[in-house]
Amino acid sequence: MPIKDLGDLLQFIKKRPGMYINPISLNQLRHFISGYQSALHIHNIEELKPFNSSVSFHDWVALRTHYSESTSGWVNMILDQTDGNEEEAFELFFKYLSEYETRKERILYELSLPKQNTPKVWKKTVEGYEMVEVFCYLPPATVQIIKYTEDPGVFIRYKDSLGKTIEREDYHSSLQKALYWVSMEFKVSQEDWVKFSARQP
Repeated sequence: MPIKDLGDLLQFIKKRPGMYINPISLNQLRHFISGYQSALHIHNIEELKPFNSSVSFHDWVALRTHYSESTSGWVNMILDQTDGNEEEAFELFFKYLSEYETRKERILYELSLPKQNTPKVWKKTVEGYEMVEVFCYLPPATVQIIKYTEDPGVFIRYKDSLGKTIEREDYHSSLQKALYWVSMEFKVSQEDWVKFSARQP
């Protein structure tokens, strides 16, 4: 099978890692990916399907591992899940990559917020990895509770009046906690939510 992009190459590495990196570790894989991407840049080669390790996958790993933000880098976040074991982290990377590439978003609940329930400036509180932060945004018009991994938790997504997602989704360890969080944040009743079909893709 011809190699068309880094995604294809990663599948070859997954099957026979010793042929490409030594020792088998997540950091060695990161160096391999960095070298590959540097070669593309030097030779002005554009992939048809680039590997989004710098933005999309990077931020998704933060959500998947329950970090409040992604500045630690996907390598460090994955290593943290294995207590620094490089070989286990290497295996976990491919598990997360598979989830990321095959993930299908499923909306569990959606709520349209009455204008009188939203302040002119919304101060969003984020409780994450050993920290609490407050950000200021225009108030959301819609709130969704979504699920798109095998993780037992769910994510809250806030959308403005144009349907654009505000900042990033917030992780909660259970559906009950997410529903309670929104009810406290916007003074709404759980009966106001619209529940989506469990058969939704």
